[in-house]
Amino acid sequence: MSNCAHDVLSEEVLAVDANAPLRDQLLEIRKRRVSLVAIVERGRCLGVLSVNGLDLLEGKQSYGDMVKSQPCAAVSTVTSLKVLGRLFADSNIEAAVVNNERGEFVGLATRQSLLESLLSERNQGERNRLEGDQSEESPGQRDVTEGERSESLMARESQFLESILTSTFHDGGLTNLVEVIESLADGMICSILLVDEDGLRLRNGAAVSLPDEYVQAVDGLEIGPNAGCCGTAAFLNQSVIVSDIATDPLRSNFRDLAMKHGLRACWSVPIRSSSRQVLGTFAMYYGEPRSPDAYHQNLIERAAHLAAIAIERKSSEDALRASELRLKTIISDAPVVIMSVQPGGEIDLFDGQAVESVGFKPGQFVGQNYFELWKDRSSMIRSMRECLAGNIPAPTTMKIADRLLETRYSPLRNADGQVTGATTVCIDITGR
Repeated sequence: MSNCAHDVLSEEVLAVDANAPLRDQLLEIRKRRVSLVAIVERGRCLGVLSVNGLDLLEGKQSYGDMVKSQPCAAVSTVTSLKVLGRLFADSNIEAAVVNNERGEFVGLATRQSLLESLLSERNQGERNRLEGDQSEESPGQRDVTEGERSESLMARESQFLESILTSTFHDGGLTNLVEVIESLADGMICSILLVDEDGLRLRNGAAVSLPDEYVQAVDGLEIGPNAGCCGTAAFLNQSVIVSDIATDPLRSNFRDLAMKHGLRACWSVPIRSSSRQVLGTFAMYYGEPRSPDAYHQNLIERAAHLAAIAIERKSSEDALRASELRLKTIISDAPVVIMSVQPGGEIDLFDGQAVESVGFKPGQFVGQNYFELWKDRSSMIRSMRECLAGNIPAPTTMKIADRLLETRYSPLRNADGQVTGATTVCIDITGR
């Protein structure tokens, strides 16, 4: 259990010699990806710099020069967390220097490291309480209830995954997911917030049962260490449990509004991508103070996982559509004729600005067989077979109507290097 400043030292800190030349340490600082730099001289911390502030090096001779006019708060290793929390609450500092009994620098305690420690302990306390509650139930009663709930959840999960594969939702299925999860627990209200493009705020993703006034108020919520359940969960990339909104300091910004609409408990978990990046948050609300039991913990974790699948699928589909649109625009505007041919010879693309100039229409030969279509042009047949074999043949020329076209061939390959087709690009070289 964390009791004092020594227990909440931040790992996102790098100590730098105050007399070191400015440029010498920059590479190491950038490589370590720390957020704060402690400037130390003979075992004592002279000050703290934000990594963002290291861009302002001009006119300074050393790191010590950069902190001469920036005094920082200092506490001892045995300073209580209550005193440390009051220090952060009463000032705008982000970090406090922690010294041992000899005044030597030990590390930095930051707002974030303190909050992470307190939240971790609170969540652990909730887990311990749940384990105690479950031990009071008879094994048979608990097994039946958990079995029924588990089967229901699995069935609804399967239905949801099938729906996002076979249907087109404007929001990727997030509203449907919220409705599904709300149906699995009486009295629960759910919402999904999504990290915006700049990564600084949360935007409304889906909220079926929350009051419109509340939804509008949290839309655009800034991500930070004390930004309600969802803003804090996104900032720390960990679950945040507020069992009683009326008394919890994390809900101070929205307490009155939440209470006005009868919201008394909020549990929020980060929605993480396959690469562990925070995509947003999934929150559960209740109208009375309460903590999640084992079922609710599993439910919200599964909900966040399903939300991540839906979000990433929607993102991939959007990116694919945008890419296809760009490609179509390029092909349509390019003064060439472009064909794509499958391994068996079927043409699946015939387009380009020059198509009509040689007497054809875009898409005219899609579905036809290349080898049948051009069977009277032996050089084109040979070159296409060579291309589908994985080679790049020499360009060929052909005359269509009154235009002379030069054709270039390129094999298409998948990620394993296997040939999956071929493309031809015909360039009008008439008059060259």
